[in-house]
Amino acid sequence: MYILLIAFFISPALGMSIDNDLCPPFTPPGPGFDLNKYLGVWYEIARTDMLFESGLDCVNATYTLRDDKNITVLNQGKDLETKKIQFVQGVGRLTQQANLLEVKLSPLYPEAPYWIVDTDFSTYSLVYSCGKIGPVYYREVYILSRYREMDETLREKLIQKSVDLGIQRENIYLTKQLECIRT
Repeated sequence: MYILLIAFFISPALGMSIDNDLCPPFTPPGPGFDLNKYLGVWYEIARTDMLFESGLDCVNATYTLRDDKNITVLNQGKDLETKKIQFVQGVGRLTQQANLLEVKLSPLYPEAPYWIVDTDFSTYSLVYSCGKIGPVYYREVYILSRYREMDETLREKLIQKSVDLGIQRENIYLTKQLECIRT
């Protein structure tokens, strides 16, 4: 019940989309999806705000293959006020669908779907998550790049794809990548 209250009252204030609509189906990747090409460092260009990322910029995610064939997920960002690096590390469990992981970042958070909607592996990635906590559904989106900056036209295209998936445009936060410590 406590998690439900947090999700219901805090998440909208942080920009996470909460509603009663069902999640769209997680579609299979196009031909040629290769998890090994996806591994490595990705810089966050935009996102819906998440509790564990609230107040952070300079966010990046590193995905590495583990011996058990699952994925280590390391998300880190810099609090621009305190200048401190914060991180959360979890595990992405592979599913039968190549572009869909089940990610658990903390004992406090339930396992969540991590759907790689679109990527070219070398420049950009659009990641979407939608799930249910109690009676409400949440939606999250991450626009990632292999570089700290992204072409504005490409960024806007990925934001529009996010809106098409049910994310409210005003809930998409552009992540600052200036004043960042090189990682």
